[in-house]
Amino acid sequence: IGLVRESLRERDRLLQLYPEFVKPLPFILPIFKGESALKMWCGMKLYDFLSGDSQLPKSKKLTVDEISQKLPWLKTDNILHGYLFYDAVMDDVEVLKQTARAAKRSGVEIREYEKVHTFSQEDDHVLIKTEYDILSARVIINATGAWSNQFFFRDKDIVTPSKGAHIVTKKLHTEYATVLRTSEDNRVFFTIPYYDTTIIGTTDTVYTGDLNNVEASAQDIDYIIKAINQFTKQYISMDDIEYTYAGLRPIAATDQPIGSAARDVTIRKLGRAFSLVGGKYTTHRAIAAKMFSMIKQYV
Repeated sequence: IGLVRESLRERDRLLQLYPEFVKPLPFILPIFKGESALKMWCGMKLYDFLSGDSQLPKSKKLTVDEISQKLPWLKTDNILHGYLFYDAVMDDVEVLKQTARAAKRSGVEIREYEKVHTFSQEDDHVLIKTEYDILSARVIINATGAWSNQFFFRDKDIVTPSKGAHIVTKKLHTEYATVLRTSEDNRVFFTIPYYDTTIIGTTDTVYTGDLNNVEASAQDIDYIIKAINQFTKQYISMDDIEYTYAGLRPIAATDQPIGSAARDVTIRKLGRAFSLVGGKYTTHRAIAAKMFSMIKQYV
């Protein structure tokens, strides 16, 4: 609940800060026969409550006819009703650029494509050796996500990369995103409008391959196609896929199954070196604030 509350609060800040890059996105959550309608209603009301005074509309109950009108591709014979609720979608590249520009205006020196080889700790500072230079800093913060194991605590993994694969198709396209569950393993997956296409995904599996070459495997694609075809009037095949892509979630190392592992940010400390693991893009500003509260005693 705390992570959701924080995410919703930060989502609203991003909507206010970057209205040209962060946009409202309507979602439809169908409630199927056999599911607990009361449980889903409580979930929607809790989501509305945690949203607080959000600029986005509160959730709204939809009839089967309304769902069919908004999602003409969706089979509705097994649907009781549904809910319309709002989240947001952002242009992540532009938000990153805006953040970098703001940092630069505040005096940050940005060095792109400069690999860090090693770092060593002295009494009151850290020496960082890159491929071009040796730098001195009061603290060092590692925010390399899925690559953190290569840089920090090399004798012990602090992150478990989780792969999320997606397919993109021009079929099923509407202005509404959807939240669905697979019958195979009861995992949540989404359909999300993206320009004139629809993104469908995602998977959530431990990844042990090359971090610099992450792709949607044939098994990933087959899983997603099988999942979406349980709900569509129009059969989706390999021929309907425009392209696929995959990314890695930096999940803090845990003994729990990857699908149920917490997505909260974890901050690991080693002297004057810190490593950020986990977290969500949505909450990057809140994560930065937490990080600052930890390092301010050193600077």
